[in-house]
Amino acid sequence: MKFKKNIVAFSVFIAGLLLWGCGSSSNTSAPQTAQTAFAHARELYTKGDYLEAIQALDVVKLQYGGSSIADSAEFLLGECNFKIDKFLLAAYEYNTVRRIYSSSPLARISQFKIAESYYNLSPDPGLDQDYTQRAIDEYQTYLELYGNLRDASGQPDSMTVIANERIKELHAKLAEKNYNIAQLYFKMDSYTSAIIYCDIIQDKFYDTQYADLALYLKIQSLIELKRYIEAGREIKKFTTVYAASPLLPKVQDIQTTISDKITQQ
Repeated sequence: MKFKKNIVAFSVFIAGLLLWGCGSSSNTSAPQTAQTAFAHARELYTKGDYLEAIQALDVVKLQYGGSSIADSAEFLLGECNFKIDKFLLAAYEYNTVRRIYSSSPLARISQFKIAESYYNLSPDPGLDQDYTQRAIDEYQTYLELYGNLRDASGQPDSMTVIANERIKELHAKLAEKNYNIAQLYFKMDSYTSAIIYCDIIQDKFYDTQYADLALYLKIQSLIELKRYIEAGREIKKFTTVYAASPLLPKVQDIQTTISDKITQQ
């Protein structure tokens, strides 16, 4: 519920900034025609006519690229593309805001929306995970730049909360992919390869639900390779780090089974 409230608050924040982009520039020297053109495009967006809004915003960019509403027009282009699931185009427009209008209040939101765009492109664990990693990188960039922001009550910024939740979710997806690969290698009797992928999970995704599964699979792989001393070290690690894991009884059974073999090596 708290997470949903953060998303609602974030949506309200975007709407406020778009209104700011239109309203604040009325006190500047920007031509009235630029204001009128942007207001028309914003009205189309509000009505859900996203394709027509994109056309109108292209006119604003072409004719009034140097006006005070240029950042708002660029950002709204990103929003239009985001609404019609054109996430790569949306990321491009948001990135333009971040690069060219870095002093704009919309730059911070644009960094977050770049990450959201790649998040929506992140596929199922069985597929290539380039977009997943890109989303993680962009969320982390947001946290590095803005993660210390606090609201009036001292609580983390709503986008910071969402970014942290997304990173955890995406880490779990990458961990699942690596674990599935490790399992496949184990079934193919390629135990050394299985260990490599188990180590990736242990090193990079130790905070996911696949961490204990990966270590258990590594122990099994070491035993199949008759590397009992190494298996014993990993068992000790498992009983220390994952004492609450439901796999602990199985690991303890393995420890009992190979105790003699460890002393013989």
